[in-house]
Amino acid sequence: MHFRIILLLLFLPLRSVGQVKPPDLLQVGRQFQHNRYLRHWAATIPGFKLDEFKYQDEAKFEEVGCGPIDARSADFREYISLYQPLLSYSADSARFLDFYSGEVVLKRTPGKKQLEVLRDVDQTLLLTDMKHKNSCRIAFLGSRMRIEEAEWISDSRFICVGTSYDGESFHPFIYLSDIKTKQIFHYLPEGKANDRKVKYISPKWTKLHVPREEL
Repeated sequence: MHFRIILLLLFLPLRSVGQVKPPDLLQVGRQFQHNRYLRHWAATIPGFKLDEFKYQDEAKFEEVGCGPIDARSADFREYISLYQPLLSYSADSARFLDFYSGEVVLKRTPGKKQLEVLRDVDQTLLLTDMKHKNSCRIAFLGSRMRIEEAEWISDSRFICVGTSYDGESFHPFIYLSDIKTKQIFHYLPEGKANDRKVKYISPKWTKLHVPREEL
């Protein structure tokens, strides 16, 4: 009997190794009240209530195309000058999220104030660490799903909100992630009561000189 109890005590900790409990989405509810962009996004979702979003699944960071960055290079400086208004920086500015540059190519034409916009069908989520000077693709969303806003909760945790399109309407989703665990937790509402009928345009685009018909 004592031997069986000892085996059980040894086994239980091993089962929990590597397992992370899904975060309670309601604990970040204030973000949708105080953060300008999350509040704006939530206002576009019919009957938005955070408690209607239920945990679905989780995924590890893809960590594809990881590599060093040279913040002093002409290419990186040009990238920052074009996309900075769309990037989501952590409070300490050590990291930023970019879900635009994999989908939207911005081009600056000499002599013209407005930027040219070229779109791809797929979207990716990039995480850049300025302190450690590297960048990595952590998620691929394909042509049907779109992150529409991404904001940091802390220096290591962030929220992404967006929609998936079924050809008729936009079904909302929420991602919660922590770069320490390198996991993304996925939350969805049940049914179609929260579906949006129109495309979302982030207020961040107002900081850029882009023709509205190209958004």
